[in-house]
Amino acid sequence: MTRRTFVETGAAAVLASAAPAYAADRPSDARFVWYDADGEGRNTFALFRKSFNLSGPVESASLHLFADTSYQLFVNGQFVEFGPVRCDPRFPLFDTHEIGPLLRLGRNVIAVEVNFWGLKTFKAMPVSGGMIAWGAVKYGGGAVDLASRAGSWRTAKSQSRARYAPALSFALPAADLFEQTAGEDGWQKVDFDDSSWSPAVEIRKQDSWGELQPRSIPFLEAGIPIVSKPAIVMPLRRTEDWHSFSVPVPHHFADDANQFSNFVAFSSWLYSPREQTIAAGVFHGRHWINGIAVAKGTDSIDRPMRVTERWKLNRGWNYFFGSVDAYFDVLDEYFAFPLDSGLVFSTDRNPASPYCFRHSPVLKAEDYARFLKPKPLPYSADERLEEVGGWTYVKRGRRACPTI
Repeated sequence: MTRRTFVETGAAAVLASAAPAYAADRPSDARFVWYDADGEGRNTFALFRKSFNLSGPVESASLHLFADTSYQLFVNGQFVEFGPVRCDPRFPLFDTHEIGPLLRLGRNVIAVEVNFWGLKTFKAMPVSGGMIAWGAVKYGGGAVDLASRAGSWRTAKSQSRARYAPALSFALPAADLFEQTAGEDGWQKVDFDDSSWSPAVEIRKQDSWGELQPRSIPFLEAGIPIVSKPAIVMPLRRTEDWHSFSVPVPHHFADDANQFSNFVAFSSWLYSPREQTIAAGVFHGRHWINGIAVAKGTDSIDRPMRVTERWKLNRGWNYFFGSVDAYFDVLDEYFAFPLDSGLVFSTDRNPASPYCFRHSPVLKAEDYARFLKPKPLPYSADERLEEVGGWTYVKRGRRACPTI
């Protein structure tokens, strides 16, 4: 049997779970579902809800669940568990949750948030966005079928997550950046209105995963960690001015990735209201100011991966150039300056210009070797890159996801 412990932690209750010792029978009509039939995309989030009414006391309630790539389970607005366990998609492992203690008379809702990573990592091999569930709630002579199939659950594509959030590292998925103003507050709760959501759609490729087997290791224990003292306290008040841009590099993890170069050059003009030397927060690449290479910076203690460089600026417009190797499927470049520095990026030395940066296109390796590699760095301010199709200009409002 599956062993569960109902633990009270402050105002919230959680379920501490152990792995099931048996393989629950999966009904033949339980299907992988999503908000569309393809399940494709990078860092996409699907929200699922299963609502039902109970007119008598719960006798038993088991939910068996698997999702690609990760899920969070809620019952009546309360977080239950996350999963699945790390596995090869050829040998997927489903989870079993005994949810009876969280159900009540009247209306109930089971809510599942699924994040399809959509990029290769050292932690998982995502195949396609998809969720499959089955099980039953038995109560007072009646039963509720929990199997996922076309129309049996309601679903929506989450609008509160940034699809092109940067990868946490070469080995991990994209960062989880949440936009609270997207209007999805309380979607896990019973009284949430999901009438605008769509019925779940069966995934076309139901054979993308192997035969489901029960989880082979216990769940992690859920509880409130005891913190002896805070290590780092980040300021709530904004103390910097941030500038950034993104370059999608979708072929980086593709099968033909070796055919492409990961070199990206970028430039702009940087206006300074006075002669000054500033502490610039940067993340990647090499930088030049007015043709002079910026010395290697120092690692930030309180902000991992961030480097502080010293930029010496003349009064007026300064030519800024940089180059970087793109090692993720999205290249994000960030620059942080003190608020009182008064700096402005513009590609044409005009503060009112709609363009703040320009970057070279992502090229095939042979084109990079032929056209760009022979060019000495930094490129001059009047370089047009005509032989590779010209610069790509970045509009001022199209910023990278804020992680600095």
